[in-house]
Amino acid sequence: MTRKSENVIRANKTVLVWAREARGLTQSEAAKELGITQGLLEAIENGNEFPNSYLFNAMTTAYKQPESVLLLAEAPATSPLPQDFRTVANKRKKLSPDTRLVIREAQELQRYISELAEDDPQLIRRFNLPATTLSHSAANLAKTERARIGVPLTTQLNWRPYQSFEKWRNWLQDKGIVVLLKRMPWHECRGFSLLDTTLIPTIVVNSEDVVSARTFTLFHEYAHLLLRHTGLCTLAPEITVEQWCNVFAATFLLPADELTSYVKQKYTEAGPSYDWPIARLTRVAGRYRVSRAVMALRLQKLGLAIPNYFDKHYGELNAYDRRPKLAEPPHIIKKPGWKERQRLNEVGLIAASVIVKAWSEELTDAAEAADILNLSLDELHGLQVQTEVQRVRNVS
Repeated sequence: MTRKSENVIRANKTVLVWAREARGLTQSEAAKELGITQGLLEAIENGNEFPNSYLFNAMTTAYKQPESVLLLAEAPATSPLPQDFRTVANKRKKLSPDTRLVIREAQELQRYISELAEDDPQLIRRFNLPATTLSHSAANLAKTERARIGVPLTTQLNWRPYQSFEKWRNWLQDKGIVVLLKRMPWHECRGFSLLDTTLIPTIVVNSEDVVSARTFTLFHEYAHLLLRHTGLCTLAPEITVEQWCNVFAATFLLPADELTSYVKQKYTEAGPSYDWPIARLTRVAGRYRVSRAVMALRLQKLGLAIPNYFDKHYGELNAYDRRPKLAEPPHIIKKPGWKERQRLNEVGLIAASVIVKAWSEELTDAAEAADILNLSLDELHGLQVQTEVQRVRNVS
């Protein structure tokens, strides 16, 4: 029975269930998050109770949904989760609420930018994304795509290590692929891709990766787009489609002829019986601006390391890909504009430019643009300035 002594919010029970499930919370987890009993939450979701205003506000926070959505007459249609390729030792972890939130935010941004581009096709170019299948050679296709983009290996080698990901990211974005850099639980998901025939292709890379590992994830997900097998990924070589995407990314970043020539000249002992010391592997990986794990996979594939090198050193190699965490993070005083810079880093220059330009052309209003970027109106103006600054730097 509804509590008469409290001001209640007559939210639709179906919408509240949808919001909780979309966040990836069980009833028990949600009740704990909301600070209520599971019995009360069950009663609300069965329609026997309504939340009071305090609890309703707590739901907007816990479910990461605005009031306007939780007050809808019926649950909105939502995009399905990407296909899950995250299998290690035949086990697949449940997606955490944090990862599900990142997926939802990426899907919303993808739809929003695509709708803007439909209204004004000049906002972002449509990428001619070729299609392929697992029956085709990943290595041959990687060579073709590398030649098509026109970035020679010498250019890659001249980039500073911290620049490599942003350089490749900018190229893909210029071609018409949205590349987002979002924070997710590291052991759960390294990246994912989103593809729909009517929407702008989108890749999401985990910001918890070190820069060199992000680059591999970027082209691993690019391979998924080519296959039209988009989904959630880890560096898991057990699954056929993941193996194919790993080969594509490794070949793309580390062309066989040049790498083989360099390694054999520099390390004469390299071969199918050579168990590379990690320190030596690190030097080679650094030269090519890739992670140790990627270099290990490539040397193994080319017969320049023992056949099981990656599996043998998997734990150590994989650990290097994660950004180190300080035991006690320092207290950082955030300067004005930090949130705008952070959001620009997350969504990338092209996506931010599309939204800012659409706003200036009145294809969208400021409130809607700020909402999709999780910014205030003042911060949206700040993002506009940051976007112009970044664009000038890139031209320079």
